[in-house]
Amino acid sequence: MSHEAEAQYIYWISYKEDEKAELQAWKEELECSIEPCDKTIEQFKCFLVEELGMQPVPMQDSEVNRHKAIFIENHHKDWIQTPEIKLPNDRTPTEAELKAKVACFEQRFAEALAIPLEETGLIFSKYEAEYVQDFERPVKLTVVLEESHYIYEVHGGGRGRRTLDEKAKLDDIVQSILLYKGVSAEDIRTKSQNFKEYVGTIISFQLRNGVKHAEI
Repeated sequence: MSHEAEAQYIYWISYKEDEKAELQAWKEELECSIEPCDKTIEQFKCFLVEELGMQPVPMQDSEVNRHKAIFIENHHKDWIQTPEIKLPNDRTPTEAELKAKVACFEQRFAEALAIPLEETGLIFSKYEAEYVQDFERPVKLTVVLEESHYIYEVHGGGRGRRTLDEKAKLDDIVQSILLYKGVSAEDIRTKSQNFKEYVGTIISFQLRNGVKHAEI
């Protein structure tokens, strides 16, 4: 995460303790109702361009290499020879343990950087857009897509504070990307990370727009 050039958006839902059972039941009902709706990569790219006004932009070799290393660390840890150090969960790590963890991460990241791109089969592309309308300051969003695994990341949002309305508009844009990508039959069968994010995004969108689960 510290190697990312721009802050990533992370979405979560918080609710009161006495609402957890009700919301959990809603979530389970929603999970059972979802059907395959995945789009192809070409459809996904067209959506970014035609619906969100994004444009494909070239990536520098250094940028591709950095994203390659991050992708390997997150999705193909087995490609890295140096074993990952795990910090203890039952106590506060010592200073020595933290230093060892940092040194290990830096070593692993260096190894990932050194793996030639052509040996990985990874294919990166980047799309950007700057949104001006409805924002006090221009908002630049970037989507980096790894095409061989059909995994993407959204970066940006601009610097400085945003009003609640502006944050909601940004949420709509970012969430629309995930919802358009959809989920496959395999995602549904295995309850993949993509499926979990898809369900969470639907719930987040509905709660943010004041829709009660009984109305869905």
